[in-house]
Amino acid sequence: MLQKLSVCFITYNHANFVRQALDSALMQQCSFDWEILVSDDCSTDGTAEIVKEYATKYPERIRLHRIEKNVGMTLNWVQSITACKGEYIALLEGDDYWMDKKKLQKQVDFLDNNPQYSFVAHDVAPIFEEGVPKKDGFLHLPNSAAFTLQQYLRSAGFVQTGSVVFRKNVIHQFPHWADMRVKCIDFLVYLLLISKAPCFYMAEVMSAYRLHTGGISFINWRTKQNAFEFDMIFVLNNFNAFTNGKFKNELADRLETVYLRLLKGNQPESETYKRALRELVFLRPAKHIDLVKGYIINNYLPQPIYVLYQKLFKAKK
Repeated sequence: MLQKLSVCFITYNHANFVRQALDSALMQQCSFDWEILVSDDCSTDGTAEIVKEYATKYPERIRLHRIEKNVGMTLNWVQSITACKGEYIALLEGDDYWMDKKKLQKQVDFLDNNPQYSFVAHDVAPIFEEGVPKKDGFLHLPNSAAFTLQQYLRSAGFVQTGSVVFRKNVIHQFPHWADMRVKCIDFLVYLLLISKAPCFYMAEVMSAYRLHTGGISFINWRTKQNAFEFDMIFVLNNFNAFTNGKFKNELADRLETVYLRLLKGNQPESETYKRALRELVFLRPAKHIDLVKGYIINNYLPQPIYVLYQKLFKAKK
C-alpha cells in the first residue's frame, strides 16, 4: 500500500545512538499514513539487535529492509530509498535525531501546498557526544528561502541529511555510477532533485546533527577531507555528463571552489596539491595560470635566479 511518507532510516554501528534516533522518529505526530523503513548494514556492535527489538515492538510503524551482507553506505542509501513506499521520503541516519514532534507534518504540509518544489530542508542543531544541542542553528541561513540548482551550488551545500523530505517520484532512477565509488550519496540525491525543481529551506531548527569522534569529521581529518573533496569532484563531473552538460557552467563554478579548497588545505609538495592545481588550470586556464607560474617559480627556480627575477619584476613595476 502506498504510504504518504516513508522515513528512510539507515544505520551502521550506531548502538550508542540508534535508540534516540528511532524514538525521535516514533514521536512524530502526523495526520497521514507513514512508515519507518529501517536498513541496518550488518552492524557488528549491537545495533542490529536494537533495531529488531524496535521492529518487534512497533510492527505497525517499522518495516525492516533486510541486508544479507555489508554493502556500504552508498548502496544502503540507494537500495533503501528504492524500497520506500511513500509519496514523500524523509531521511534520517542512526546517529542523528529529530527534535520537533511536528517536523514531518510541517514539511509534508509544505510540499502538499507547494508542488513547485522537489524537496524541503531545514536548519539543524550541532551536538557533540552526549552534550546538549546548541540553541542556534548549524547552517547560519537566517531566512527561509527557495534555492535553484545554481544557488544551491553557490551556497556550498547547506543541506544536512536529517533535515530533508523529498518527492520520491522526482528521482526515477539513480545513475549507474552511483553505487561504484560515491561516498557523498546524499549530495548526489540533492543534485538529482534540484536539477528537476527548486528546493525550499526552512529557517527553523528541527533536528540534531551529531558530531562525534567516530564520525568522518574526526577520523584522520585531513585525509578524510581530501577524500571527500575528490569524491565530490567525481560526482560533479559525472553529474555533468549525466545531465548532458545542461548545468556545465554552474558545476564548473562549484568544481573551482573545491579545487581551491584543496590547494588551501594541503602543502604545495603534496600529490593532492599538485593534482588539484593541474585540474584547476585545466578547468579555468586563463583565470588560474598565475597559480601555476607561482608554483613553478617557488618550487623549481634556483634561489639566485628567483631573487634576480623578483628584482626585475619589481623594476618593471
